[in-house]
Amino acid sequence: MKNLNRNKIISVLIFLSILILNFCTPIIIFLNVENYYLNKFDNLNLIESFQFNLSEKTIKNEFRDMINFINHRDNDLNENFWSYEDIVHLQDVKNLTKILYLFSLFALITIISAIKYYPWCVIDQLKRVSLFNILIILIIGFLAIFSFNTIFTIFHKILFANDYWLLNPETSNLIKFFPQQIFAEIALYIGIFVIIISILQIYLWRKKIKKF
Repeated sequence: MKNLNRNKIISVLIFLSILILNFCTPIIIFLNVENYYLNKFDNLNLIESFQFNLSEKTIKNEFRDMINFINHRDNDLNENFWSYEDIVHLQDVKNLTKILYLFSLFALITIISAIKYYPWCVIDQLKRVSLFNILIILIIGFLAIFSFNTIFTIFHKILFANDYWLLNPETSNLIKFFPQQIFAEIALYIGIFVIIISILQIYLWRKKIKKF
């Protein structure tokens, strides 16, 4: 009975760890690939939306500083560039990224340990996590087609305990950097990433299950 309960706990832990890595990995990538955003700024002419007499170089440097801030590589933001609401919201985002990195690290350590000591359980959970991933992505994707704004709002209300994410376009530079089009595209890429990794995991499960 004890072994049965222990195996259930291990299975759940491995399931959650794979799930966390599947979703957190693309998020972490998009938190750090600043060139993706800089190219978007050029393609969407976002620099023109800034009303101050600031050079393009200055605006992009402020963006780089913001990326470093939310990824814990810098402790300060320019109060002359960012509004009070921007700074509060970015601090909230920074707190979330800390949780994201810690969860991802815990999940990675768990999977590495499980591969060594419980390889059969890792293989068994690959298929379950992958099918769950695909189901979640299809449901969210289906809902987003009809109302991305609703999904966007729900996620923010879940993740943030205050309303500082409701930024004022007149005073916020943060919202100028991130029009909803960019969020929608990132969400699409994350969904595609998770679907692809899930298919690869199912393939790996089918290939490895024959050995157990």
